[in-house]
Amino acid sequence: MSNESTNALSLQTPLYGRAVDAIVAHHDPLRARWRPRDGFLLATIEHAWERSGREDWRLLIRETVNGLVVESGRVASYRREDYDLGMIAPGVVLFRLLADTGDDRYAHALSTLRGQLRGQPRTRSGGFWHSRACPDQMWVSDAYRVAPFYARCASFFGDPDAYHDVAHQILLFEDRARDPLTGLLSHAWDESRRQLWANPETGRSQCCWGRALGWWMMAVVDSLDHLPHSHPDRARILSALERLARAIMRYQDHGSGLWFQVIDQGKREGNFLESSSACMFAYSLGKAERLGYLHGAEFRETARRAFEGVRRRFLEISADGAAILHSVSASVPLGGHPYRDGSFSCYTREGPVSDELYGLGALALASMEMELAP
Repeated sequence: MSNESTNALSLQTPLYGRAVDAIVAHHDPLRARWRPRDGFLLATIEHAWERSGREDWRLLIRETVNGLVVESGRVASYRREDYDLGMIAPGVVLFRLLADTGDDRYAHALSTLRGQLRGQPRTRSGGFWHSRACPDQMWVSDAYRVAPFYARCASFFGDPDAYHDVAHQILLFEDRARDPLTGLLSHAWDESRRQLWANPETGRSQCCWGRALGWWMMAVVDSLDHLPHSHPDRARILSALERLARAIMRYQDHGSGLWFQVIDQGKREGNFLESSSACMFAYSLGKAERLGYLHGAEFRETARRAFEGVRRRFLEISADGAAILHSVSASVPLGGHPYRDGSFSCYTREGPVSDELYGLGALALASMEMELAP
């Protein structure tokens, strides 16, 4: 998809700006919902606003959140009794809104979400359930939905025990979901082994989905920003991050610099090179190397090759200058109705899509990080 016009336009306008403009074009504040996708996109727009100072992006965040959080601090469509970890994700933008405005609605909303985590059902080993509807299950994407928010809560609420819980959630999943043969993390883990997608011996789901691994890596590097350097589990988290980083690097496609949708299945029929995971890995590895969470030029080089692979193969610039990203994975849940058993075909049957918003958000984050490269 790459061409000379893409490179020329990128010289005039930062790529992250083009990606965020594409997100904004799809975003109607009046139709936004308190859900993981909108939370991720708002957090991405917040990062871009902090980089650029674009006032229209700041106002868009505030308008969107104010349409969902009423003056009393009640969050529209939020039901604590569902104990859905996805509902935590949008809360990460509340900290900046509160700091900038002092509006109590944001403080009340933060307290509501923190209260959910206090009562969140847990596995016997202390891991958060994905939701009340998914007992005993931990999903890798929940790390991103919860850990960065939770780590900031620890400071905001003066609750050092929350730092211990953040570390426990990250390390528990890494321990239970890691395949000792590949070093990769499975999409989910069921402590009860009741789910059809769960291995009866390990509880792990059978496939290693690229974007799911991207969520975990981003969760770790963003949480480390807030975890005290003196925390006793910090070194263990850094080791877990390096284990997964090196495992992922072994599966990077040599020719393209990208990864396949199901990472360890390579060119198996139906598998495809996927762009959102490459953007997430580029962001995570680049940031981790830049901030000293990972040490070694190979991490930055892997991030650079991934980002250039996305630009070369799957990035297009529209006539109005917005980014278009191709070969993005559709969302892949497990269980549900009809039941999704986590088999290889669950991840490949829909094939790649274009302009999926998670992909555009990941592209924006990766491009911002690559601009910071030394």
